[in-house]
Amino acid sequence: MSPGTSHLDVRRRLAAAAFLAATIWLPIVSSPPVVQAAACTGWSSTTTPPPTIRVLRVSTGVVVAVDFETYVKVVMPAEWPSTWPIESMRAGAVAIKQYAWYYTMHYRGGTGTGGCYDVRDDNTDQVYSPAITQYPSQIQAVESTWSESITKSGVFVFTGYRPGTNVACGTDADGYHLFQRSALNCAIDGKTGEEILQIYYGPGLVIQAPTTYHALTPARVLDCRDGTGLSGSFSSNVARTFTVTGHGGVPANATAVTGNLTVTQQTSLGYLYMGPNATNNPTSSTLNFPLGDDRANAVTVALGAGGTLSVTYVAVPGASAQVIFDVTGYFTPDTSGATYHALTPARILDSRDGYWIGLAGAFSSHVARTFGVAGRGGVPGNATAVTGNLTVTQQSNLGYLYVGPNATNDPTSSTLNFPLGDDRANAVTVALGAGGTLSVTYVAVPGASAQVIFDVTGYFTPDGTGATYVALTPARVLDSRDGYWIGLSGASSSHVARTFTVTGHGGVPSTAIAVTGNLTVTGQTALGYLYVGPNAMDDPTSSTINFPLGDDRANAVTVALGAGGTLSVTYVAVPGATAQVIFDVTGYFTP
Repeated sequence: MSPGTSHLDVRRRLAAAAFLAATIWLPIVSSPPVVQAAACTGWSSTTTPPPTIRVLRVSTGVVVAVDFETYVKVVMPAEWPSTWPIESMRAGAVAIKQYAWYYTMHYRGGTGTGGCYDVRDDNTDQVYSPAITQYPSQIQAVESTWSESITKSGVFVFTGYRPGTNVACGTDADGYHLFQRSALNCAIDGKTGEEILQIYYGPGLVIQAPTTYHALTPARVLDCRDGTGLSGSFSSNVARTFTVTGHGGVPANATAVTGNLTVTQQTSLGYLYMGPNATNNPTSSTLNFPLGDDRANAVTVALGAGGTLSVTYVAVPGASAQVIFDVTGYFTPDTSGATYHALTPARILDSRDGYWIGLAGAFSSHVARTFGVAGRGGVPGNATAVTGNLTVTQQSNLGYLYVGPNATNDPTSSTLNFPLGDDRANAVTVALGAGGTLSVTYVAVPGASAQVIFDVTGYFTPDGTGATYVALTPARVLDSRDGYWIGLSGASSSHVARTFTVTGHGGVPSTAIAVTGNLTVTGQTALGYLYVGPNAMDDPTSSTINFPLGDDRANAVTVALGAGGTLSVTYVAVPGATAQVIFDVTGYFTP
């Protein structure tokens, strides 16, 4: 802005641009027309745009196949003025793209010379004129949002948009249309394109940005005991935020991370919540714990604004706790990383006598041991990282396990913390080492020993053959407790598998093939374990979360969905035992 230009001048210029834009047609459909059963382009993915779109050139009656990204870039200058703020155009680029994308999935029956078409090139749909000038700002708006799509209650949104009137930001929002002129005021007020989409197509909007994974050697990015990330203990119901990007190998363009959250020195039982947004009173939990028990849980979690995460300790007033977070990998909204392949859980390590899978015999304290993963449990030789569940049993002393790609006798981060006499599990997303291996170290007093088990649940490969990831704000999709009855109602009985639907809930679309989330047990009448997986099994051969009596316990999962977008849970305990089960979803994978 030049010294002689005021904000009022800017608003006047933008208002003039809005007046000029009044002649630009925008769709005014409040809901999509009834569609026919037949298919034209027949696209189905709601996370990956179609490669082409079939356009009717109205003047000639000829149908042409156009590169989809080229189509969106050509439509952009016909619908959004290049003089408007970039965030206004970014919101518009998503609306234009998704309007056309919708009709590649929902054929209306139109035909012309050369076959069927998805959209017309005139103001019956969106104006497509290849000779129009495309300005750099308009191209930037399309390219910077290309990985984004939006859903609402798990359904791909039909993005109607209208010119509207020059009123305050969001004043005319109706949940179905982006009103161009008031959205312009949103951008002038400092809203991002994503925030504008939330204002006009929300509430309940989920902005999908499929991502690929980059595994890291575990690194500590938060330890409030020594001032890493934050200083000083957490107080009950006071959210605190710390920066993740730029630390531990996480770049600025990361949208989500995997890692391990640990609590210690808590003065009261309670739970931690971790997510992209700061909330003093969260509605889901990440890590449940009693008093006097150092406890960890894995997370796959979306990053907030500025590459941050927020943590809340929920307990009685006046309570405090120390919090630690080790990052193990990150997701970026591009194809530079690895894609995911979900597996039915399979045991590939069990050091106990009589099993001897992977390695034989107990682990000794501070002695790293390495076992092969590639070639076992469905993991191929080109896998770069795996998801799974690490379990300790028969430990002779309290301590912790570390798992990672490199053997280290004295690790600087932890994966699974545990006391004496407590079988305990924790999920992992971890890079593989040379030759497709993992290394585990038991850290305890000299002479201590422990048995270790590892069940693999999926793997990443450095190509596009697998699924991409979309992170979500944590949402509860199962709570069997009386008075909640989300997903299933009433306690689970021992050795009786129960199935609940995940897709269509918490932002998970019907195209999802796997999810990340947090599984919690409470109200159990006997010690035992839970199994969660794509198939209903009354007698599962692997475990997800182990627990004693009288201990609310959580464990993270990355798990394949079964037929119809479902998951099945089995409580394994003595006959007649019951338990209540909770599941919070944190993201999903789509092919």
